[in-house]
Amino acid sequence: MNGIIFNMAQSKKIITYSIVAGVAAIVIFIAWPQNRGLAPDRPVAIIEQKALSSALALEINSGDGAIWNFDSVQFSAGENLFQILKRKMADEKITFEFKEYPGLGVLVTRIGERKNGEQGKYWQYWVNGAYADKGPDAYVVKPGDAIEWRFEGSKQ
Repeated sequence: MNGIIFNMAQSKKIITYSIVAGVAAIVIFIAWPQNRGLAPDRPVAIIEQKALSSALALEINSGDGAIWNFDSVQFSAGENLFQILKRKMADEKITFEFKEYPGLGVLVTRIGERKNGEQGKYWQYWVNGAYADKGPDAYVVKPGDAIEWRFEGSKQ
């Protein structure tokens, strides 16, 4: 009889521990998403990031009658003129060269067949009709800007 009582007592402990472990597992399972910020009853905001893009007008005048007009050049917020010009020239397969000067910025040295220094002319740009006062890598473009690159004698 002792064997049967021992087995029943042991069985009660096993059943009790099993119930406690089961309840604990259920509590942890239910509470876990809430602790991780993933509870199904909480609204979850999914934010789709899109690059905000805008457009500008770009004209390149080589001074010899060749003019490239690009009416709606797309760009993302924060891009500078150099990034946009470099990308557009690559897209259009127009020869484009530049030189970087540490601490100063970037100088456009060639667009198409025109290189800086030929006949005392250089690549310069205007923004909305005004002569630029900074290098193209320092000018952050704005929606609706009208950019004109001209190959002509120095303005400075």
